[in-house]
Amino acid sequence: MQGTTIPLVQGALETFVVTPDKPAMWLYHSHVVSHADAEMIGLFTIEE
Repeated sequence: MQGTTIPLVQGALETFVVTPDKPAMWLYHSHVVSHADAEMIGLFTIEE
């Protein structure tokens, strides 16, 4: 799966679709440390 950057402004809501290329645990996150501190980071699992 190739990475994608989706710019957002404060208070915005965005929906995006991902197509994982293999079963795994995948990480979504922001590169801004304060965003990670605000829990804008997580994992999702794709199973066979």
